Amino acid sequence: DTLHTVVSVITAGNAASTALHEHFGFTYCGLTPQVGFKHGKYQDTETYALLV
Repeated sequence: DTLHTVVSVITAGNAASTALHEHFGFTYCGLTPQVGFKHGKYQDTETYALLV
């Protein structure tokens, strides 16, 4: 029983991923601006957490 928290970092603005995380009870923790680089431009990420 060592697992306590699951953390997920997703690309901001991805409505399907946001809905999936919220469906499974993840809580929005915050936005980190321009931390990832995908599709030729910098992307913001959103962090979600689930206490298990």
